Amino acid sequence: MITVVIVLPDGFPDLVAVIIEDWNWDQLPKTNSDIWNSLLYPIFLGENIRSAQAGYAEKVLAPHLTMGAAQRAQSDPNWSKAVLSVINAELNVIRGTPGEGFKRAVLENVRESITELARTLSTALQFFKTHNVSVQKIRQIRNSRDETITLVDYAAREIYNVGYTKAVLWLYDCGIADDLAPPNSQNQRFLAECGYSGFGWSRHGVAETWQIFAPLCQRMREVADIVSRELKKQITAKQAQLAAWYLESCRGLPGMTRHGRQLTPTVLISFLESRSWSIDDLAKKLGDIERLEELGEELRDFVTP
Repeated sequence: MITVVIVLPDGFPDLVAVIIEDWNWDQLPKTNSDIWNSLLYPIFLGENIRSAQAGYAEKVLAPHLTMGAAQRAQSDPNWSKAVLSVINAELNVIRGTPGEGFKRAVLENVRESITELARTLSTALQFFKTHNVSVQKIRQIRNSRDETITLVDYAAREIYNVGYTKAVLWLYDCGIADDLAPPNSQNQRFLAECGYSGFGWSRHGVAETWQIFAPLCQRMREVADIVSRELKKQITAKQAQLAAWYLESCRGLPGMTRHGRQLTPTVLISFLESRSWSIDDLAKKLGDIERLEELGEELRDFVTP
């Protein structure tokens, strides 16, 4: 058995400390609609769709994504027509606006996959009904890792085009799943940098997220344990992976492609301090589709003075 030596990027525990300073990611939903709404942002994520793009698509289509509207998604052709009308209207008004390329890419992606979106919403409604997903359910499984994983498993299998990454992100926004980590590209890149590469799967093929979900969660918990010892404070896998997400998301911004590895956690903290930004300020900018290019340029100029 090969022992993997974990080597965290320079300053990573300090970045986690910044992340958890005003931690507010464990707020439980107050209504069943809150739980449904928490699923809407992740469903737009994709291999080439950034978080800011997903949030933008959700905002544009919000009136057609409610639980009531979703009930018409597959059976009523007027639902698709209404969604396409909104998308076409938005495509006309975004010309020349900041972030136009990002906006256009996600809107055209949704337009081309309107049937798949309808299927996702329809199967999500059935999933909520089958598993009695409610405020009570979320509170019931909050402190049970096994029950939480079970719900993630069912969501990944039963909601069309969701999978493990989106299912975990959904439960994160419901205030639970502290011990889990989404098997997204950001976490995979981060863990590879720490010394975990391949998760035991062949290097000649790309593993599916369902194949690496369990080992990736384990690896992220190991990272969290190391950070806990460094900070002398209990850190969850959810908190550790969020720090990894900020780091990798900033590394992947426009203009940062050739300079990503220069952005260590220590450098990212220095950048925030130089701007007098909190982590919430950074989150807002990463979530603003019109600020991504500007943020990428600022980071590039900072790491390559």
